[in-house]
Amino acid sequence: MMEQDDTVMTGAYYDKLPTLLSCDLYNLLDVMPKPVVHHLHLTAAAPISFLVEKLCYYKHVYFSQKD
Repeated sequence: MMEQDDTVMTGAYYDKLPTLLSCDLYNLLDVMPKPVVHHLHLTAAAPISFLVEKLCYYKHVYFSQKD
């Protein structure tokens, strides 16, 4: 999915939906029995290079004060 759209993990879900629906992994997750909306934690799924190259240069930043 990242080869098709390297920002697939960020942005609005419906904006990324065409990329997601074309992926076998998404189709697999879609049929898994889980009673919640599937989601992906950005820091667990994105390469470090993506986090630095894309997110460090946004004009806004979201962060957790837990850790």
